[in-house]
Amino acid sequence: MTDRELKLIKRNGHHKAQPHQDQPSATLTPAEAEEGAYFKELVAARAARQAMLQRIMAELEELDEMSSAA
Repeated sequence: MTDRELKLIKRNGHHKAQPHQDQPSATLTPAEAEEGAYFKELVAARAARQAMLQRIMAELEELDEMSSAA
């Protein structure tokens, strides 16, 4: 078995991964950028639907409480 030199990486309270100095920054092709933009739109639409469903569920819960109180 070989010994490996391991290095502990501290995050300093940040949750984002810091790019290493020896790694070049990645550039996207136009197709990848377009796909990324489309994915962001899908995520935003999904978040909007989830928020709408939560509002509807809260309103239904209020109506249920009002009808049971009457």
